[in-house]
Amino acid sequence: MAPAEVEDEPAEAALAVRFHRLRIWGPPEATGADSPASEAPAGALQGQSGARPQSRIEIGSVTRRPPGRGITGRSGAVRFELASNLRIGRMSAGQPSAAPRVALVTGSGRNLGRAIAIELARGGADLVVNVRTDLRAAEAVAEEIRGLGRRAVVHAADVADENAVHRLFAAVEVELGGIDILVNNAGPRAESPFQRLTRADWDAVIGAVLTGAFHCSQAAVPRMRERGWGRIVNVLGAIAHTGQPHRAHLAAAKAGLLGLTRALAVELGPAGITVNAVSPGPLDTVPPPGLDPELRLRRAIHKPIPRLGTAAEVAAMIAFLASDQAGFVTGQAIAVNGGEVMLG
Repeated sequence: MAPAEVEDEPAEAALAVRFHRLRIWGPPEATGADSPASEAPAGALQGQSGARPQSRIEIGSVTRRPPGRGITGRSGAVRFELASNLRIGRMSAGQPSAAPRVALVTGSGRNLGRAIAIELARGGADLVVNVRTDLRAAEAVAEEIRGLGRRAVVHAADVADENAVHRLFAAVEVELGGIDILVNNAGPRAESPFQRLTRADWDAVIGAVLTGAFHCSQAAVPRMRERGWGRIVNVLGAIAHTGQPHRAHLAAAKAGLLGLTRALAVELGPAGITVNAVSPGPLDTVPPPGLDPELRLRRAIHKPIPRLGTAAEVAAMIAFLASDQAGFVTGQAIAVNGGEVMLG
């Protein structure tokens, strides 16, 4: 039997996602006596003889199985064959190519943000290094990325400022061709007892963490929809799940970011865009001024893995979620914290 046909989207699409038929073979009684006989294709999984094709399913934005047609491991199990692998690539003269993705990591001038940007560059992405004010630090990160053979541009922009975000995305569209991967990492790490927390403190943290992620995601999604592919990864922390004293503003912002992650995963999944969150534990990065450096060590010794994590370990998880290999992972909050918080 000849291989199943492959149905392609029009070649003129900015991003070609090749859809394939999935034929399912089942026992004669499952498909009906009047179904035309069909020989099982080469490479199909072992099953009953005399199986006949009973349905065709497109692998793409929506996948459904026929009502009442379950897949079991018993003698009456159906068997199936996927005509060929799903291929995703930007179009060049009607053919898919391995054009590099473009990633924006907010707050990427130091510590975890820097590690994420460099890890994505190692994986083949071109980078937008974003900081709020420290252009010297951002340029140093960009130089590291260029040393890896990837393109990197630097933009100072306060993601809490909607107009600044629009200017940032407009500039990147010209420089690199738009954003494919967005990592919402920006956010201050200040502390304040709740009764001393001012409205300005509250607004600064909510703005950088939650409103900033809203602004950047809203700016990135149209281009991702157009290409049929996109990755959004939001950086949380154990505080999103457990809370911490003197950090009510950050706990509220990160918990809100978790809610945004799940809502966008549901809404954007059919467009080929995955949205996930990573929740790091205490890391061996440089703490901001005013925070007790011993606090992280005290937290670390009580974990199943009793040490501080590294920024590289968290960055590796984010790079995976930003890859093609994670195309079936969305709406998840993945803890990279040595078991400090085990998310169910």
